[in-house]
Amino acid sequence: MKKTITLIVFIFGIFTSVAFAQDREWQESIREQADSAADGMTVVTNGGNADDGWANDVRLSAEEANDLSDDSTLAVSEEVDDLPTDSVVAASEEEVEVSQAPKPQTKKKGKLVFPYRRFVEFGVNGSVGLSNNFAGLSDILRKNIMLDMSELADRIKTDGWNINMNVNADVFFNFNISPRWGFGFSSSVSGDINATLSKSLMTLLAKGNISNPSQSGGVSVSGGVFTDVGLDMHGRFLKDNKLKVSLIPSMFVPVVYIPKSGITYQLNAHDALTVTAGGKIEVFTPIYTESIVENSSFNMDVLNINSILGQRGFDFTLTAEYDLFPWLNVGGGFTHIPLSPAVLENRMSATLPNGVIIDGSGLIEGATDNLINIPDLEIVYDKKNLKIIRPMRFDIYADYKPFNRNLFIIRPNIGFTVFTPEDKARFNATLGVSLNTPVLLIHASSGYDELLWKHKLWLGLNLRVIEIDVGLHLSSQDFKQSFDMSGAGITVGVKLGF
Repeated sequence: MKKTITLIVFIFGIFTSVAFAQDREWQESIREQADSAADGMTVVTNGGNADDGWANDVRLSAEEANDLSDDSTLAVSEEVDDLPTDSVVAASEEEVEVSQAPKPQTKKKGKLVFPYRRFVEFGVNGSVGLSNNFAGLSDILRKNIMLDMSELADRIKTDGWNINMNVNADVFFNFNISPRWGFGFSSSVSGDINATLSKSLMTLLAKGNISNPSQSGGVSVSGGVFTDVGLDMHGRFLKDNKLKVSLIPSMFVPVVYIPKSGITYQLNAHDALTVTAGGKIEVFTPIYTESIVENSSFNMDVLNINSILGQRGFDFTLTAEYDLFPWLNVGGGFTHIPLSPAVLENRMSATLPNGVIIDGSGLIEGATDNLINIPDLEIVYDKKNLKIIRPMRFDIYADYKPFNRNLFIIRPNIGFTVFTPEDKARFNATLGVSLNTPVLLIHASSGYDELLWKHKLWLGLNLRVIEIDVGLHLSSQDFKQSFDMSGAGITVGVKLGF
C-alpha cells in the first residue's frame, strides 16, 4: 500500500513539474505578444470573449483569424470615412512610418485561448437506469390489461427475458492550472446487475411441455458495483498542442460482485415426467453481511475500514486525442487497465442441491405420493477469496466539426469491453451529436452500449459559475423494444466554479 501511494505521488510530482515548466514557456510567449502589441503592432488577445468559457479546448482557426482581420479593417475604413480630409492626410503620413516598421508578431494557428469552462470546478453527477427486453410502456398503458401467458412466452427472445439495473454517481474537483495542464480528484460508484430468465422456462410455465418433451433452462445472475477514488492528470503535447493526453490512476473496491451463476433445470417426459434442478448463486462483498441479512438492520461495527481497504485493487485509465485537422479530431482510450486485482473474502451463497424435484414415474399407476419434492434453499455465509478486476473498455472515436469549431460536433464511437462479470466480451457502437453554445449545451446519441440499446438526450445550462445538467434515455436489450420504453433512465448533474 505504501509503495503504491509513493509511486502515485512520484508520478504526480513529475507531472506537476513538467506542467509548470511548460506553463512558463507559454507565459513568456504571451509576454512577447504583449510587448509587440504595446509597440503599436497588431494586438493578440488571450482570452477572447468571456462567454467562450463553455469550451474546454477552444482553438482559433485560420479562417476565424481572417474573419477577425476583415472585420477590423472594415471598422477602421468606416472611421476614416467619417474623419475630415486633413485627418486623413495625417493618417496617410503616419501609415508610411508604420509600414517601415518590422512586421508584427501574429498569433500562430493552433494557439490555445482562454478561458477554460472553469479554472476551478466542483461537480456532482448521478444516473440510474432500469431496462428489460420483454414488456414496454404500451403493454401497461391499456384500458383493459389482459394477461396472455402464451402470447407473452412467444414474445420472449431466444436469449430469454433479460433485466438490467445500472447506477453511476461521482463527485469531482478539477484545477485547470493553465491552458495546457490540469489535474483533479474524483470519487465514484458505478456498475450494473443483470438477470436472465430462460425462454424455455417461460414457455414451460405458459404452454407446458407438449411441444418439447425434453428441455432445459433456468435463471442466471451476474454483475458488479464498484467504488473508487482517482487522480486525474491531463495535458497537451507536441507542436501547437495538438495532442491531448489524460491519465487517471485509481484505487477501487467492489461494493458487490456476482460472478455469472444460477440455478438450472432439466425436464424429461419421454417415459415419465421427471424434473431435476440445482445450482448456486454467489455474492461477494467487502463486509460480512450475515448479521445485516438476518437482523434486517445495519450495524456500523461491520465497517472495518482497514479490512475494506485491504481488499482494494488498482487500475488506471489512459486516453489520447489528436487534432488531425481543424475540422477533425481523432481519439481513443483504455478504461480500467488493471494493475492489481481487488480480493474480496466475504461470500454469501444460495444453493439448491441437485436432485429430482418432480418425479412422475408413478402417475401411470395413479400414485401421487412424493410427486413434488423441492429441497430447501441453503444459505451459507463463509470466507473465500476471489480476485476481481473491473471491466476494461477500449474505445476509438472521431469528432467531426463541420464549422471548424466546437459549436457543432458529430462523434461516431466504436469499442468493446472485456473482463465482465458474465465473462463475455461486450461490443459497443454509438453515434452522438453535440451543440455547444456559450449558455446552452445539447447532446443526443443513439447506439448499442454495454449490452443495451440506448437513445439519450442531454441538456446543460451553463452560467459559468454554475452549470446544471439533466438527461434522459430510453434503453432495452432489444432494439425495437428500446423505442417502447422497455427501459429508461435519468441523469442529473451540477457543477460549480469560476
